[in-house]
Amino acid sequence: MATLFEAPTIGQLAAVLQGEIQPKSTVIPVQPLGQLPPLFCVGAGPLFRKLALRLGTNRPFLGVAAPQPSDFNDSSQPLDLKMIAAHLVRSILDYQRKGPYSLAGWSASGVVAYEIARQLTAKGHAVDLLIMFDSANPEFQRRVSKEARLERWMKKIQFFGKELSALKLDGVPSYLAEKLHEVKRKTGVSAWQLQDKLRVRLNRRNLQNTDQVVYAAVAAYQPLPYAGRVVFFKPTERPLGDAWDLSRGWRD
Repeated sequence: MATLFEAPTIGQLAAVLQGEIQPKSTVIPVQPLGQLPPLFCVGAGPLFRKLALRLGTNRPFLGVAAPQPSDFNDSSQPLDLKMIAAHLVRSILDYQRKGPYSLAGWSASGVVAYEIARQLTAKGHAVDLLIMFDSANPEFQRRVSKEARLERWMKKIQFFGKELSALKLDGVPSYLAEKLHEVKRKTGVSAWQLQDKLRVRLNRRNLQNTDQVVYAAVAAYQPLPYAGRVVFFKPTERPLGDAWDLSRGWRD
């Protein structure tokens, strides 16, 4: 993704493929203009362009791309979010040597941003702000009781029913296709995690996409306390009940 921003023409992309131009960084300049300190948003690409423009052209909005799967294929260790965050910390420091830093991330990427903030402060760098967009604390989710899990699913089904009833008939197929895709993705990640544990034991790891790296590591992550400032954004349209208030998992 960073390469597409750095080499936006057909000619430049051809030069990259032929090795004549080397990509500079895994930092994606979604909106590179401005004199204010930049906001580093983990996993952000063109989807975040509108948010970047709403922040104005005086504050750079920079995406931080996830490490390539090949970075971990030689590892005989289980995937670890701290290892992934360390890769991204090096990318951020290569781009901006001194703080203060502002970080953000949506969903699983928000959890990655949390660990990046912890590692930056541990290295003595100032982190002014950490923004998490509706990110679930994986340790908190693992501690949820079976009864609470059932309640969450019931509330989610009710929420989907409400969304479906508000759609026009021609919008239903695309909505159902989107939800089916999400179910397939989550099921695929869970199945892949089991396969990866076996491959690690056999020293035959074969990572093929970024989702495999990030989601598996986030699912196993155990967050440690972070003393910095955090702003947590929650969606106004979500299933009812405290079980769907994801900020509750971070309050401690």
